[in-house]
Amino acid sequence: MGTGATRVGTDGMGGTTFTPSTPGIYRVRATIVDAQGRTNTASLRFYVRGEGSVTYAPSRYGIGIIADRETYVPGDTASLFMQLPYEANWTLLITTERADVMTEDVIRVNGESVVYELPITEAFAPNAYVSVTAIKGGVGYYGDPSLPAYSMTYTSLTVTPIHRILNVEIEPSAEDYEPGDAASFTVRVTDSDGNPVIAEVGAALTDEAVLDLAPPNSAPQLDVFYDPTRNYVMTHVGMMGLIDLLEDGLFPGGYGGGGGGDEGGGALIRDDFEYTPLWESIVTDANGIAEVSVELPDNLTTWRFDARAVTMDTDVGDTTLDVVSSLPLLIRPAAPRFFVVGDQVTLAAIVQNNTDTDQVVSTSLQAVGVQVNSAAAQSVTIPAGSRTRVTWDVIVQDVDGVDLVFSAQAASGLADAARPQLTGADGLIPVYAYTAPDTTGTGGILRPGDAVSQAVAIPPRYFGVDGSLDVQVQTSLLETAFGAIEHLRAYPYTSTEYTASMIIANALTLQAQSFAALSPEQQSSLSSAIRAGIEQLIAQRNADGGWGYFRMQESETLVIAYVTLALIEARDSGAVVDPALIESALQLVSTASTDIAPTSLNRTAFYLYVRARGGENIISAAEPLLAQRLDLSHAGKSFLLLALATSGASAEMTDALVSDLLSSAVLSSTGAQWDEPRPEWRNWDSDTRSTALALLALTMARPDHDLLPNAARWLITARRGDGWETTQETVWALQALIAYGREVEGGTAEFPYEVTFNGDVVSSADMLRTSIPVEEFASGMLNRLTFTRGGDSGLLYYTSYLNLRLPAEDVTALSRGVSVRRDYYLGTNTDAAITSAQVGDTITVRLTITIPQDMYYFVLDDPLPAGVEPLDPALLITSESVDDPALRPLDHEDPFWFWNWFVFNQTEMRDSRTVLYADFLGSGTYVYSYQVRAVTPGTYQVMPTQGFAQYQPDVFGRTAGVVFSISE
Repeated sequence: MGTGATRVGTDGMGGTTFTPSTPGIYRVRATIVDAQGRTNTASLRFYVRGEGSVTYAPSRYGIGIIADRETYVPGDTASLFMQLPYEANWTLLITTERADVMTEDVIRVNGESVVYELPITEAFAPNAYVSVTAIKGGVGYYGDPSLPAYSMTYTSLTVTPIHRILNVEIEPSAEDYEPGDAASFTVRVTDSDGNPVIAEVGAALTDEAVLDLAPPNSAPQLDVFYDPTRNYVMTHVGMMGLIDLLEDGLFPGGYGGGGGGDEGGGALIRDDFEYTPLWESIVTDANGIAEVSVELPDNLTTWRFDARAVTMDTDVGDTTLDVVSSLPLLIRPAAPRFFVVGDQVTLAAIVQNNTDTDQVVSTSLQAVGVQVNSAAAQSVTIPAGSRTRVTWDVIVQDVDGVDLVFSAQAASGLADAARPQLTGADGLIPVYAYTAPDTTGTGGILRPGDAVSQAVAIPPRYFGVDGSLDVQVQTSLLETAFGAIEHLRAYPYTSTEYTASMIIANALTLQAQSFAALSPEQQSSLSSAIRAGIEQLIAQRNADGGWGYFRMQESETLVIAYVTLALIEARDSGAVVDPALIESALQLVSTASTDIAPTSLNRTAFYLYVRARGGENIISAAEPLLAQRLDLSHAGKSFLLLALATSGASAEMTDALVSDLLSSAVLSSTGAQWDEPRPEWRNWDSDTRSTALALLALTMARPDHDLLPNAARWLITARRGDGWETTQETVWALQALIAYGREVEGGTAEFPYEVTFNGDVVSSADMLRTSIPVEEFASGMLNRLTFTRGGDSGLLYYTSYLNLRLPAEDVTALSRGVSVRRDYYLGTNTDAAITSAQVGDTITVRLTITIPQDMYYFVLDDPLPAGVEPLDPALLITSESVDDPALRPLDHEDPFWFWNWFVFNQTEMRDSRTVLYADFLGSGTYVYSYQVRAVTPGTYQVMPTQGFAQYQPDVFGRTAGVVFSISE
């Protein structure tokens, strides 16, 4: 209908004119050609009002609505161009709606279009829906335009609630700050007319470096409170079905309503690093003003002050302000986040001169835990506004942690000193041993008048290795409980099962005060831990009311049942638990506890126990399972016996289960145990767990049987330090021993005892633990450890473990049901493996895992060289060129390999390692790869990669340790 030409200016803008001759809908298309002859086009539709017929071809039944703007504010008038199906006499019902009908209007139109003017009011914010129903009468046969006809449609109008928007201003007490300064911020809040208002303001101060890691996890206040919502109004026409039935017509499209939206150098040492030092709620006064202050930590950074305001009338607003904390002369340490004994590392520090004059600076490194092979003090001249890198070569010693203080002292008097920011809670950089741990031990129970002596020997080839004989004596099972809790807290692998296990362990210990006193501090600590665990479980809950093994994973009944048991134990310990939470979980468990298929019997027994603990009488429900008791594992029989005993079943009903468990116990010099002939890994089975469950069940059903003390003694011996090898073993052993102590032994008593080593007293009633270094052992002879006790009541529980750290050369590859291989490659070149790289190189880590049989709850733990940083593609600071971690079977020609890409349910990239979890891993060979970047020069001892079944400690595999070097 017309063409025009224009030339764009340096600002990229240009224009032309066109005068429409008739009303209607027009499309304008622009085409541009650049200097290289490349073309690009864009188009835009608009409508023209006026007298005359509209020249467009709409759908037969459709109504089109075109708004004159994308966004409105209250007080505007929306001009809505409505296209009708064809020219006729139409009656239009026009409504504005959202949660309800807000306005309605009926107009008559003779033609095929109309422009409707709609005043925009406050009620329309943040959005409103304009619904149009067009109806036309008539008579005749089908297809005749005079037939009765109707059509419906709607559109959404976005309305900015300007009168709901608060103006939030922030005024800092200074433009620049230094670490330790008291920074004050004045927050002023006014309404849309500039009047002060009383509002609650959430104030936060965050290190901008943290905010740069990931996208924001919260939206602006306006989006939170006034996000567009869906339409809840539905419009229907009464003759909708009648017309179509009489005339054998088709249902017109679009007849429905609704929608959706959804110390050194004279300077103080900077070592107090926080990343959100301020997180408070403040309230403005009648003048709309509030103040908040915070003492800045030692970060040298840009701080982001975030203020978010809301009034009682839900007027909202937010804003941010950046302030800088710096020093005229500063030093930034560059050190790994961890070390391994024997690492040779080039530590560095960046010294920055922020003044306008050159500075002569003496730098120094004060180090504990490393041997410094460079001059500890070095002098450098730093130009104005510039920086210099200073390095020190060190060797990491055999310590638990390294303390590093980097200092800079200028001749002008300026100074700074700092520790590395990323350290442990004690301010030290952790050091791991490049050794193979070897532990052997024993334990038992001494009754009144008992004594026991043990011979301890070390193979001659291990004389001189690091190690100790660790002895622990307890007169109360509560001491065992507290030790087990600490053991669980240090467990390195997390899951929903782990969270539930922590709750159960804390709750059981709190319940044990019925027969052993707990101090108020202990009670408070246990209660706080239980509350925190419950909150975590609620946060991990899925939309269907259940839980998966990991957060955001599909719900699984075994996990749901175990979480339910944890909530019940928490409730029974006195914690506040929403009864509806337990009830809904029990309903999910009940649904699955009727399954008596051969592969589900043992799980069903556990589900029945959970239901019984929830207060349900399950005796009748247990009868089908009891009839198949010979097909149950030891754990299944124990759970069934526990369920029946909890529901008060008669001895006649439980005698067979008791007899089965007693007759299947294996007696040895260490006590009585139950070994599972066919452990079900998917049910978290292990021999130690089954022994604990059998002891728990028999303690409830036959507390007077003389087999129980032997089972308790075996469990005490089976500990590895303060706990057992898996979370399940620890929880059930703890529960069994506490029940045994309460029901069988009747509590604790005070009595004297003594532990001697080669005739010397090493422990007595005022010292529960002792550690005897290997170098104190007598050579060429047996060393004798003796436990004696007095008193005429109570039990003495003892354990002794010989813990050796074998030399690095003994750390070799090992395969016991799992084969693991680790290779490093430069970038994406996987033709040749490497053992060295340069600073800045991207390194691909490839892990090959071979599983000869299906495995449940598999963990792959890959330690990193201390001089690299893992590259997490999920972080904004990671380059887009970094490859995502990937997993695939080794057979690349398998056309269905992609079905297994999701086998690892969770990946954790930690400071010192990458950890992968799979709740099920089918037999076969898999290759997992991810990338790291070389950042710190040095020669690094890399500990072995290990893969293992989380609840089967004897099923594992590991690589050999390697040495990896990084050069400048």
